[in-house]
Amino acid sequence: MPVLPRFMPEQSPVGGQDKIGYLKLPASLPPLIVRHASLRLSAVLGAAGFAAFSTFWATLAFHLSQTPIELGPAAVGLFGLGSLPGALAARYSGRLTDRYGSDAVNVVALASAGIAFAVFLLAGDSVVALVIGCNLLGYGTTSAQIVNQARIFTGPVALRARLNTVYTFSLFASGVIGSAVGIALLEAHGWTAMICEAMGFLAVGALSLTVHAFRKHRTSGAQNSAETIGLMRRARSAAGER
Repeated sequence: MPVLPRFMPEQSPVGGQDKIGYLKLPASLPPLIVRHASLRLSAVLGAAGFAAFSTFWATLAFHLSQTPIELGPAAVGLFGLGSLPGALAARYSGRLTDRYGSDAVNVVALASAGIAFAVFLLAGDSVVALVIGCNLLGYGTTSAQIVNQARIFTGPVALRARLNTVYTFSLFASGVIGSAVGIALLEAHGWTAMICEAMGFLAVGALSLTVHAFRKHRTSGAQNSAETIGLMRRARSAAGER
């Protein structure tokens, strides 16, 4: 720690511009949601995916310790290691985003998580199936976080920290909600009810991505129509001059 200040820049990367007092920072966050569509989309997608993720992992230990699986505490504690390959595979999501775009990677991430919960629903009493599903869920959730942050970081440099604050808050808030509701449903109605809740969260993410794609297509179509009309008008003007 005593050495660290010697290697830190004396000025902020933005040259001291756009400074804001600490007490005013919280009040400056909500307007960002209104002004930045990319933040809204990433926050909804991230929250939906992380809520489903938290729902599953908050209840998995109870499920593994009950009949018919009945794993001991040590095995339950080590179960998460089986999902590491899926999470590690998500490191290539950045390259996929550069090549195919953030929306396409979000679709793959949602599909991966959706297939995982389908596996949990159909074969939730199989340890092998649970491990497979955990890897699919880990890949989908981690990939989504990578691409969602890549989307919001395309915003102004001076606002990136605050944009990320709003995004991260949406994740933790949704994780708390997903965990609490998931545990309550597992205790009251069982494994299937918990899975249905998680899939409901994913459906919210899929709906938001569908609406985004529709609006993007409509905007692109309107721009193309305007360009076509402009070209036709210029062609008519050129023909009239002749």
